[in-house]
Amino acid sequence: MSAAFFVSVLLIAACGLIYELIAGTLASYLLGDSVLQFSTVIGSYLFAMGIGSFLSRFLGRGLVAQFVSIELLVGLIGGFSSTILFLAFAYTQSFRLLLYGLVLVIGVLVGLEIPLLMRILKGRFQFRDLVAHVLENAMLNGCVIRLDGALRMAGK
Repeated sequence: MSAAFFVSVLLIAACGLIYELIAGTLASYLLGDSVLQFSTVIGSYLFAMGIGSFLSRFLGRGLVAQFVSIELLVGLIGGFSSTILFLAFAYTQSFRLLLYGLVLVIGVLVGLEIPLLMRILKGRFQFRDLVAHVLENAMLNGCVIRLDGALRMAGK
């Protein structure tokens, strides 16, 4: 069961990074000024992850069910985010509001994951081993995503 949780967090964290990058890319294509768009999207996403981590302490019972719900919400909201943003740009005047709203929602949900996972698995591992394992997977995930992105975006 714990291996499934770790794999789930690895995949959803990768998806969270991808959703963040898609939002930044889409904003830079549609609004221009890519440095500003990526900076504000990434900053908003990291800010929201901190809020999610803080809010995780208020979740008390049924942690596994709440964890699964959060995972599903990240996939659902993030998966439709680019479509929603394209439609918002074409048909409304509130593209920026929706862009940062989606980035904040996805960031909060991703920020809730790690603290919940640590609380769910607290009784199964010693705390230091649990922290080391979760951080190791998160850092490995980040390295894999960065290497993959660098290889795909390299000039030919």
